[in-house]
Amino acid sequence: METVGGKYIASVTGSVILFILCGQVCWLVVLVCYTSDMSNSKRNIGIAIAVIAVGLVGVLTWRASVNNDGDYNGDQDIPVAEVASVRRIDADEGRRMINDDQSVILLDVRNWDEYAARHIGGAVLMPADEVAERADEELPNKDAVIIVYCATGNRSAYIAEMLVEMGYTNVFDMGGINAWPFDTISLDGRG
Repeated sequence: METVGGKYIASVTGSVILFILCGQVCWLVVLVCYTSDMSNSKRNIGIAIAVIAVGLVGVLTWRASVNNDGDYNGDQDIPVAEVASVRRIDADEGRRMINDDQSVILLDVRNWDEYAARHIGGAVLMPADEVAERADEELPNKDAVIIVYCATGNRSAYIAEMLVEMGYTNVFDMGGINAWPFDTISLDGRG
């Protein structure tokens, strides 16, 4: 588990809430001072005390939540789940991953004609406009390593993001087959 942005939610939230409450108390003191029958000197002293109190509480809450390095204290850490994101890889990295792990799913999101003309061996065809309907059934393991590619990289980037939004956790965008310098397969004799 990691923390959001390396910062600790509890200390930040607590400091902000305490500072806001002190600000409200300060305004209440100022309001009382101005609406009561006090002399000007007593009124000014009351306002000064309220302003100093808010400033002191702000500094103290900030110092209580930050250590000497300027980082938030770990003793107030609230862990949050890691958020999955698409990782961009090139053809060399994609090929290495495919060769090293037979369970990698290579997802071609182009249409049938493009796939038939030229595709990477072992690729599963799932056209971009069908991914939303087919992914849950045909890709049931949300933790499987999925490498997405298309022709130029536009559709693969879009679909890779879509898969992450659907809950897939190991999605890689390899871009387009046009950047794939290795062997391909042709079903219609063109490749």
